Amino acid sequence: MKSDKTDICLVSPISRATSATVPIALLYLHSWLVFKGVVVKIIDVKCGHPGGGLTDFLRLKKRNEIISKIKQCQPAMVGIPCYTPEFWEVIEMCSQIREQFSGAIVIGGMHATLQPLDFLYEGSPVDYVIRGDGQIPLFNLFESIQAKSNTKHIEGLCNKETILEKLPEAAEFVQWEQMPVPDYSQINMEYYLQPHTNLIRNLMASGIHVMTTIGCPFSCTFCSNSNKKVKYRPIQNVIDELLMLRKKYAIDTFYILDDTFLLKKTRVEEFVSLLKDKRLDCAWAMETRVNLINDKLVEMIKNAGCIQIDFGVESGSEESLLRMKKGIKPNQIREAFRICHKFKLRTLANFMFNTPGESENDVNETIRMIMEIKPTVTGICLTVPFPGTAIYNEYIKPPLLKEEYKIYSTKYLYVTKVDSRFSMVKHNLDLIALRIRTTAKANGIRSLIDLTINRRYWGAVFHSKRKSAYFIAFTKGVGMLVVEKTRRIFRIMWRS
Repeated sequence: MKSDKTDICLVSPISRATSATVPIALLYLHSWLVFKGVVVKIIDVKCGHPGGGLTDFLRLKKRNEIISKIKQCQPAMVGIPCYTPEFWEVIEMCSQIREQFSGAIVIGGMHATLQPLDFLYEGSPVDYVIRGDGQIPLFNLFESIQAKSNTKHIEGLCNKETILEKLPEAAEFVQWEQMPVPDYSQINMEYYLQPHTNLIRNLMASGIHVMTTIGCPFSCTFCSNSNKKVKYRPIQNVIDELLMLRKKYAIDTFYILDDTFLLKKTRVEEFVSLLKDKRLDCAWAMETRVNLINDKLVEMIKNAGCIQIDFGVESGSEESLLRMKKGIKPNQIREAFRICHKFKLRTLANFMFNTPGESENDVNETIRMIMEIKPTVTGICLTVPFPGTAIYNEYIKPPLLKEEYKIYSTKYLYVTKVDSRFSMVKHNLDLIALRIRTTAKANGIRSLIDLTINRRYWGAVFHSKRKSAYFIAFTKGVGMLVVEKTRRIFRIMWRS
């Protein structure tokens, strides 16, 4: 195995320089490629505080840092993931990389899977685009480039010649039982393990996001990840990863980033059983659907250390839920929150305004639902139609030009009107003011600061090896949170 030269650099986009979530996709790619004998380096530059803002000056500085690191590595290939809001940022970074790098530039991720030809226009700095899971295509592409052989046979791979041909199907990785535990030494763990409120949302915590499944089988019209075959990581593999993170990095908490963690009861039971057997005494949280929980499941996960469940409720109106193909009913929402209240679990409920065909009555039913179920934390955003979603196909006609993707890159994307075409409602209510008022009313003092009396949480804090960091974070956080939340509210109101 080579050790003196990097074969592939996997690069996080600049906008993720303040992300609180570890680059999970890059860690998975890295693990598989190294397992296959490829020398890989992850370039994941960080700055500021997890979840913080990023100025234009810092963007330029971090872009130059990325290019400098690539020049030092001199890899044969550079791989970059891309979401729609990052499209032009990624293109601009690729153009600068291309000025000083003659190897292959490969793009993957959600936007690449949904809109691969966006990257393959005349004069594009991008050489290849991978649709779907990147493990197998990236390895096969690397081998083909090394051997100077044809790449047409590679599953999920698009290049500039593909414009004239049928697009390949998205690649699918199924060999999860062979996947080694991710190598977290490739990223800045000191940065990610700073106590912050973007892991178990609203609570100060030091920990890591992990995934046990990839994909979502449901059909929500606003989601670009809907109707995707679910791929399951072996639970033992997930537990091994958590044990390593606990032993090597002393994590106190973790968040399961699956779209719907409770999809299979048998997997949940296995996960809980192994957590107890291995005495992995962490506080944790996860996201699921309101129609997947019951008393037994909630009691089981609470006893295993779960302190918060996040739900994508979206609306309190049955008509809105039907139009969104959410697959849940108002009574299931009420029952899910009744169960969580019964077992004294924290809850986070995400709601949306500007849903397809939304009426004033739908809005009022949503507000009534929020006040009835009383989530610990309520998040409310304005629905945005992204390429690849059913609502985009229905409402955005003609489709946006590539040049127009820049409207997705604003940090106010989910809280203000970024484009008149994105309006999907039938009423004339001021959506921005509605969101602000409802969020403030629902959260009360938690709009500024959120504390809990949960013993599992405070046990994790008091036994943490980062107690001094927690103290500093709590002290700074109270003042900074009040200032930032107040400033954000006034800024949004001013823009509206």
